Amino acid sequence: MSIKSGLNNIWTNSEKYYSGIGKLWCLIDWGYCFLRYGATPTDYFMDQFPLKSGKERATFITARDFNTIYAKINCNDNSLLEDKIKFNTHMKEYLHRDWLYCDDKCTYRKFSAFIAKHPTVIVKPADGMQGQGVWQYRLKKSDDLKKVYEEKIKGSLIEEKLVQHPSLEKLAPGSVNCLRINTLNWGDGNVDIVSCCLKTGGGKSPVDNLHAGGGVGAAVDIETGVIFTKA
Repeated sequence: MSIKSGLNNIWTNSEKYYSGIGKLWCLIDWGYCFLRYGATPTDYFMDQFPLKSGKERATFITARDFNTIYAKINCNDNSLLEDKIKFNTHMKEYLHRDWLYCDDKCTYRKFSAFIAKHPTVIVKPADGMQGQGVWQYRLKKSDDLKKVYEEKIKGSLIEEKLVQHPSLEKLAPGSVNCLRINTLNWGDGNVDIVSCCLKTGGGKSPVDNLHAGGGVGAAVDIETGVIFTKA
């Protein structure tokens, strides 16, 4: 996020808590929280910092805390997790969905054959994060498919759209609503589940990411599988 977009984020969202001169105070307060706690604009509003005391703010893991912790507990090479193409190739046995990387080696013939099999696909930037830039393409009879491919899809990863359980579909139709399970891998097959969260999309978004889909998350008890917080 650029400085300009970050300030716009603060100014727009501050209307939920302040008006008039108070919005300026919100900008100043966020600047303090950025220096003191490492809070990004997203942290500031998602964690409701305007309503929190300093003692409460200190209990949240902000972006700065996350980056520090992430570097300490992960190996140096995380490319398998950060590169969607590498991940899909390595984990193809477990994906249970078709996918195609529309790079320079991919021909229009391969793409059109994929669309013939899957008229609705999810289009993703190969190196994107947090659901940014993800959208759904649904083939229509009036479409110039070659033009769509050349102008909108080439260079992207496309995946077969998953059909989820009806109970999950009811929570947020359109997005694949999933569990985010946080683990610590100690090696030698020893893995601890630290926490779990159910994520759902919002509105007509095709993704359940909080940053891009306007969705919500709720904590899941890792022993019982039962949601125990508000979303």
